[in-house]
Amino acid sequence: MEKTMSPSRKVITEPQVDKLKNMFVAAVRKTNPFSDEAQVLIEDEWDLVRDELLEANVNALNTVLDRKRNTITVTVEVLRGRTGQQVLDTTKRRQYTSASSVPSIPLTPDGPTKGVFVWFKPGRRMSDAEIELERAKYGVVQDLEMQAQYNADHLEFADDHPNGDSWQDVDGNWHFAHFYCWIDGRRVDVSQSELAWGVNTWFGGRRK
Repeated sequence: MEKTMSPSRKVITEPQVDKLKNMFVAAVRKTNPFSDEAQVLIEDEWDLVRDELLEANVNALNTVLDRKRNTITVTVEVLRGRTGQQVLDTTKRRQYTSASSVPSIPLTPDGPTKGVFVWFKPGRRMSDAEIELERAKYGVVQDLEMQAQYNADHLEFADDHPNGDSWQDVDGNWHFAHFYCWIDGRRVDVSQSELAWGVNTWFGGRRK
């Protein structure tokens, strides 16, 4: 399991200032043309823009840092061609499942048998639909077979990293799988629900 953290720095260096400046200039040039009103602000009312611009840059840096702090990258090997029930059986967990949900588990029989899987924790309540939008930020695609396999290979992972995912069946109904530890031991729940996911839940996807 890899988890990379950048060393902390208290003072931004001159080379870093230059790099930020150059990246910002390049980004601004891509946004051309500016409106006439925006150009007036740049030319004559910079004081009105400066604080807003600084705050936006700091917020952007902190947003990305938070995302990186709550990201774990692993390599997973998985056997393809199994049924949804066989995938669940491999996890060696207590199963609390719905008979209508298990057959709808999305499978990728022709998917890669080895790949990079990225875990991420948004840290906020999320609807089923929002998970897919969040996944796109990491450049990964849903792969419940790999997710289940990692939970099977590392039974302790979901003790501290409760994780899950959602999918829609052919009728548009939402289903979910949730790997976690409870009073009766390590569990996997598979059922139909449209309740929001909790703030401590991790999600994941296979890197494209």
